[in-house]
Amino acid sequence: MLLSRMVFPFLSVDNDDAILRLQADAIAHGNLFVPTMGLPDALRPWLAAVVDNHFVLKYAPVVPAAIAASQVLTGGTSLYLAVLAAATVIMTYLLATEVLGNRIEALVATLLVAASPLVVIQSALLLAYLPTFLLLEIFAWSLIRGLSGGRRPLVALSGLALGTALFARPYDALVFGLPFLVWAFVRHRPNRPPLSTVATFALPAGVPAAALVAFNAAATGSALCPPFSLLEPRDTFGFGVRKLYATDPPHRFGLVEGLRGMVEHAGLFDLWAAGGLLLAVLAIATLARRRVQGPGWALATVGVLVPLSYIVFWGPWNATVLWGGTRYVGPFYFLPVILPLALLGGRGLVDVFHRHRVAGVVAAGVIVALTTTTLIGIIDDNLGFTRQNRALSRLVDRHGGDQLVFTTMPTPFLMHPSPVIANNWDASGPIVYAVERGDADLDVARVMPDRTPYRLQFHNTFRDPDAELTARIQELRLLTGSRIEIRVVARRPPPFSFHRPTPPTSMGLAVSAGGISKMYPLGDAPVYDERLVVDAAGAVLDGRTASSESRAEQDPGLEVSLVVSPPAGGGAPEIEVASERLPLRRAGSVVEMLVPTGPVSAIGGRLGAPTLLEVSG
Repeated sequence: MLLSRMVFPFLSVDNDDAILRLQADAIAHGNLFVPTMGLPDALRPWLAAVVDNHFVLKYAPVVPAAIAASQVLTGGTSLYLAVLAAATVIMTYLLATEVLGNRIEALVATLLVAASPLVVIQSALLLAYLPTFLLLEIFAWSLIRGLSGGRRPLVALSGLALGTALFARPYDALVFGLPFLVWAFVRHRPNRPPLSTVATFALPAGVPAAALVAFNAAATGSALCPPFSLLEPRDTFGFGVRKLYATDPPHRFGLVEGLRGMVEHAGLFDLWAAGGLLLAVLAIATLARRRVQGPGWALATVGVLVPLSYIVFWGPWNATVLWGGTRYVGPFYFLPVILPLALLGGRGLVDVFHRHRVAGVVAAGVIVALTTTTLIGIIDDNLGFTRQNRALSRLVDRHGGDQLVFTTMPTPFLMHPSPVIANNWDASGPIVYAVERGDADLDVARVMPDRTPYRLQFHNTFRDPDAELTARIQELRLLTGSRIEIRVVARRPPPFSFHRPTPPTSMGLAVSAGGISKMYPLGDAPVYDERLVVDAAGAVLDGRTASSESRAEQDPGLEVSLVVSPPAGGGAPEIEVASERLPLRRAGSVVEMLVPTGPVSAIGGRLGAPTLLEVSG
C-alpha cells in the first residue's frame, strides 16, 4: 500500500493498470461498461472496442469489481491493496503448510514469496496477475485440505476459487488447475472420486463460469467470445501474424519468437523471484531426492507447464522483446512459477541449512543481498517514470478550470503510453482528454462548449525511466466566420549541419488548405511575422506571392510547414523543420477552426522547430 502511494501514484508503465482502474470506476458507479458519451473515437480508452454506445474493455470484470468494492467502501484502492497483500501472505503459508507438512519450511517458503520483487511490485499495482495468483492458491489449498480431511465445504471453496480464477484469467487457471485436478483423480485410484465429491467441486465452480458466459454474451454478443480479442482478432494464441489493434504494425510470431519470449521471461524471472536460479537448483534437488508428496509433484508440474504453455502465446515475446515493460513491472506471465520455486526450493534451502549450517547461512545471505539490490533498482526505475508522469500532470493541472485537452497520441487511444492521459468513467472530471484527430476535434469542441480547449503534445515513449519528458500545452479557441486571420511567426533555426555547421540560406512557408498546397518563399531574415488569411476558398499568406502551387493528395485541414534551403552548393534538398496542423472545416462560405491562442506552457526541451501559430483576430 505504501509502495503504491510513493512509487506508483500515477500507476505503472503497464497501461493495463489504467484499464482496470477505469473499469472499476464504472462498476463503482453501477455500470458494467464505460459509456462512449457520443464520442467513441475521441474518448476511446487503451485497447477498448466500441459496441453500440459503450466501450468494451479488454479484460474480465473480476478484479475491477474487487477494486470497485474498495472504492465504494473507502473512496480509494488502499483497502483492496492491503487485503490483497495480506491474503497472499496468509494463503501462501497455509498452502505451503499443506504441501510441505512442516511449519518452519512453510515459513521460509512464505518469506521467499513475499520478498520476491515480482510479488512486491505486483502487490502495489491494480493488475490482475496477483489477484489471480491468490485465487489459485485458495484453490490448491482448499482442494488438498478438503480431499485429505473429507471437508466438503473446502472442496466447494476450491471449485469456487478455480471458477473465479477462470473468469479472471482463463489460461492461467487452466494451466495451474490441471495438474492439481489430475492429482485429485489419481489420488482416488483405483476407484474414481465419488460423484458427490465431484458435484461438490463442480457446482460452485459453475457459478463464476456461468457469470463468465453471461459477461461474454453481454460484452461481445457471443457467450464463447471473450472481449480479449474483440478489438483485434489477431491478438490471440497460436502462431501467425499478431497485432494489438487495427493500426498496430503486424508482428510475425512463430516458434522461434515463442521460445525467445519464454527465455527472456525466464531470464528476468531469475532476478524477480527471490533466490532465482539458486532456488531452482534447490527445488530440482528436492524433487530428485523425492522429498515431496503428491501435491508437491502437482506444484512442480505447474512450474514446468506454465513456461512451456506460454510458448504458443505472443504475450511474453511482445512484453519482453517488443515493449520491454517487464523490466519495470516484472515477468508477470510467470508469476505462478514462484509457488513451486519457493516451496520446493525453500525446502531445499532448509535441508542445506540442516546439513551444512554455514552453507545455508551463506545461501540465505546471497538471496537477501540479490533480492534487496534488485528491488532497489526496480523501485528507482519506476520512480523515474513517476517523475515523468508527475511533470506531465502538473503541466496540465496548472491551467485550472474545466478543460478539454486534445492530445497528440502515438496510438488511437487514450491512457497510452501515459496513464495520466485518462478520463474517469463518464468523462466528467475537471479535465477531459480527447485523442487529437484533426477536423473531428471541431465536433468534440462543440459538444463540450463550457470547457476551455487545449492542445497537449509530448515526446516520450515511457520506456526509459531516465528519459527527459518534453511536453507543451497551449490554449485553443474555436473560431467561426467567413474569414479567419492567423498570425504566423517563422524563426530561422539555429545553425545546423548539411555538410558543415552553417545556417540555411533561406526559408519558406508551405501552406496547405482545401486540398491546395502553396509554397511561399521568405528569405534569410532571423524572424518573419506573417498573416495567414483563411476562407472558404483556401488559405493565402497576406502580402506574399506563392512560388508554386499544387493539389494536395489529401485535405489535412490547415497545415503550415517551415521549410529551409541549404547553402548554395550544399547538395542537400529542402528540409521541413517544423509543421503545425490545425482543424479546419468549410461549410459554404463559413469557415470553422480550432486555433492556438495565448502563451505556450512547456517542460523539457523544445517540441519541434521554432514555428508558432497564434490568433491575430
